[in-house]
Amino acid sequence: MENISSLKKLDTVLDYLRKTENLEQNESDALINRADVANYLYSKFDYKITHRELSRIFVKLTNDGYMDTIIGDCYLTHEGYWFHGYIKQKEIDDLNQAISIQKEKRTARNEIWLTYGTWFAGFAALLLLLWQVFLWYFPTHADYPYIWIWERIIHK
Repeated sequence: MENISSLKKLDTVLDYLRKTENLEQNESDALINRADVANYLYSKFDYKITHRELSRIFVKLTNDGYMDTIIGDCYLTHEGYWFHGYIKQKEIDDLNQAISIQKEKRTARNEIWLTYGTWFAGFAALLLLLWQVFLWYFPTHADYPYIWIWERIIHK
């Protein structure tokens, strides 16, 4: 007897219900007995499931909207038929959480760089303003930054 996780049990029951669901049969033939599900779990994992545990699995599947029960029998809903499984959903949730954490880190890094860039642009604007004030009061240096060394060499 091996120990299986609760997500594996949920997926196995959901897979069994999906396999036994037949759309050509009428609705009374599509209903599944709990004993059949317990036997399937035992044959697949050598795990004897208790009635209480199986009831909890059915309640979980029913509450999540993947299964409906009628007087001890159960059948899949449309959402249950297309649901990819609890283990796969956990992997997707973990991946989405990792992506969210990466986005938060990237956003924090970008905020820091934008702060530095803003301070640099402000400092550069202040230097430009000071240079223009200097040129206003000392106009003899007005052409100084615009006459480069290569312009002087070419004109000689």
